[in-house]
Amino acid sequence: MPSLSSYMNTGYNVLLDILFPISCLGCKKPKQYICDACIQSIAPATDILYSTHALPTLTRENLSGVVPVASYQQSQLLQKALHALKYNFITSLAQPLGKSMAHRLHAFLTLNPKSWIMLPVPLHPRKKRERGFNQNELLMGSCIACLPPQTKQHLTLLYDSQSPLVRSRYSATQVRSSKLSRISNMHNAFKIKDSSIIKGRSVIIVDDVITTGATLKAAASAVKNAGAHEVWGFVLAYD
Repeated sequence: MPSLSSYMNTGYNVLLDILFPISCLGCKKPKQYICDACIQSIAPATDILYSTHALPTLTRENLSGVVPVASYQQSQLLQKALHALKYNFITSLAQPLGKSMAHRLHAFLTLNPKSWIMLPVPLHPRKKRERGFNQNELLMGSCIACLPPQTKQHLTLLYDSQSPLVRSRYSATQVRSSKLSRISNMHNAFKIKDSSIIKGRSVIIVDDVITTGATLKAAASAVKNAGAHEVWGFVLAYD
């Protein structure tokens, strides 16, 4: 027999659905934040990024390239979804967004068949406490869950306390920061706590958005300097 608390929770969720009904951010279809049709309407990226306007030397030293899934500026739906995930804390959006990432990652891994370590860009512990989650971990997990089993068997996913990559310096949200400020804020922002995990390995660093490229460049520098064989970036959106 259901407990009193289960009845109360069910009633609370029904009330939330009445007061704040869930609908697709794109077409307003009810019951889901992004429907399958709208996810499929996001135009996929096909190029690999080797530089940005702010960082033309993005891949000169430690980063082999950045594989983006879609353009941030060309999709209002993607903009809304990422903002809702990160700042409205709608973590269930990681599932459809991660699903949209899986096809691009599968294509990259098919062209580069080897054993990979995947690391989400970490948040500083204080930032993670403030937000309650790391969106990069959620996106990576949802993306990997959608890959074929034969593809997943060549991946090692390391996140949270398992990851050797840690954020060593706290920085405020950089949405309104200038390009130069973003680059400056990322200087020595990451460190490796156990280089033996990544020494000689091929590594993919997962981030939600690349704007200047400063975050990925800093994270890749820490990973490569710790002995990784090669480092790639994989992002949901490029700005």
